Amino acid sequence: MIDDSVANMVAIVLTALFLGLLNAYQSADKVLPAGTLPEIHLQVNPTGAPGDEGLSVKPGTIVASALAPLSAWVSKLGKEHPLVGKIWSPAAQESVLPTEVLRAATEADVVLVGETHDNPDHHKLQAWLLRQLALKGKRPAVVMEMIGAEKSDTLANVLLASNVTADSVGTRLDWDNSGWPSFAIYRPIMEAALGGNLTILPGDASKDQVRQVSQQGLGALPYSERVRLGIGAALPAALNTSLTEELKASHCNQLPDADLAGMAQVQRFRDAALADNVLKAIDKANGNGAVLIAGAGHVRSDRGVPYYLRTRASGLKVLTIVLSEVTSGVDTPEDGAPHDANGKPAADYVWYTARTERPDPCAELQKQLQTKTAPG
Repeated sequence: MIDDSVANMVAIVLTALFLGLLNAYQSADKVLPAGTLPEIHLQVNPTGAPGDEGLSVKPGTIVASALAPLSAWVSKLGKEHPLVGKIWSPAAQESVLPTEVLRAATEADVVLVGETHDNPDHHKLQAWLLRQLALKGKRPAVVMEMIGAEKSDTLANVLLASNVTADSVGTRLDWDNSGWPSFAIYRPIMEAALGGNLTILPGDASKDQVRQVSQQGLGALPYSERVRLGIGAALPAALNTSLTEELKASHCNQLPDADLAGMAQVQRFRDAALADNVLKAIDKANGNGAVLIAGAGHVRSDRGVPYYLRTRASGLKVLTIVLSEVTSGVDTPEDGAPHDANGKPAADYVWYTARTERPDPCAELQKQLQTKTAPG
């Protein structure tokens, strides 16, 4: 029988050899005539779940199922941007491979994966992470912001069905009438969770609670509930300013301060509710932890869900991964990473992707505001 240390050393050497050959292959491709080198075929989907079955990797494309999460970007914009496909580690100040992210996720109690909701590549990367965790024997509960507490019973019942499928979950949740982007782009997450026998749980507060807080502020909640959730006291000034500025920018600097203050309270409540549901999920996962699928703003480590997890369960090992679309003018990975008010990183990893095509959000918001204020 081979000693574990010897086996590990052999694995390390083989991995290093493979990466060395791959790097040499990439370098050669830059100087040799086009088509000189053959494509390399990597197996992408060893779980057998629906999705990418495999891919032919050419030098300079997304390399690396631990080496190749995606076969191609679905999103069309920015595919030639130099940051596309890079994973930035602010702590190490260097780019890392998907295998490094997977290792960190395997060791964490809670993995928070922040997305841009309408980007299909973000959901495919989230699905890849869930499949890889399952392959490594972890069975984390999957907590989804897109499923509110009012859908808890419906979700539990559909998951008990013997013939449950991703599509049956989407249908029973009436996903496509929920206000979230099409279920079609979220399907890979559901398929990965079901294929890995992972528990799927609601993440958000109920719509009624969110509406109450939107109309009346945090005072709409009983004081004891605010204390339990960690929102009994005001957010520290620097964090509150950061939150307000982000909301202002994301709404194209078109909203009055009074509206922004109310939106900040809603954001705080939803961050705290997401953290609460993550803690409940951990209890249900029998030591396998939880993965939260949520918007990138919710997973920021300075004032998002991690802030409330630290308040209520400081011993948890929390990992934050932000999936970030590339933008013009951001040419270094550090520039595109979120930072707190003191300039410190607000994520453990930033994974850059192509950008999905969408209408100009500022133009759309302007139309809404004009309709809202029009006489008659």
